[in-house]
Amino acid sequence: MNIENITFFILVGFTAVLCFMYGLHYLNRYKKEKKCTCKTRGEIIKNVSEYLLTDTGYKWQSICEYYTDEGKKYVIRSSTSKYMPKYKTGQIVIVHYNPDNCYEAYIECDGNSKNKAIISFVLGIIVIIYLYNKIFS
Repeated sequence: MNIENITFFILVGFTAVLCFMYGLHYLNRYKKEKKCTCKTRGEIIKNVSEYLLTDTGYKWQSICEYYTDEGKKYVIRSSTSKYMPKYKTGQIVIVHYNPDNCYEAYIECDGNSKNKAIISFVLGIIVIIYLYNKIFS
């Protein structure tokens, strides 16, 4: 086995791992979506950045304020991103929250997490099958 083949197998293996990691991320999001059955409007009250020494630099989050059907106010943070925030301060967004635990909430975004999880896992399996066939053929 030469260095090109080893490099190829490492890259393909890394791709499979990434597919499974994305699949797990979306699967966890889907589980949260199933619990958060109530929907309301929220407002982005500010965007914050934080410099992380263990990472590649700044991480951004949006802070969102929302009220439940009972009129109680809650504040949540969006997921972190290394890119500038998706939302602008003052922007109205849709918030889904868990009626049994209103601190468990998320800001609605495009796409279906269940479908993204399935696609990621299927791609990972295809890559692993391809890698297996290349190694043992």
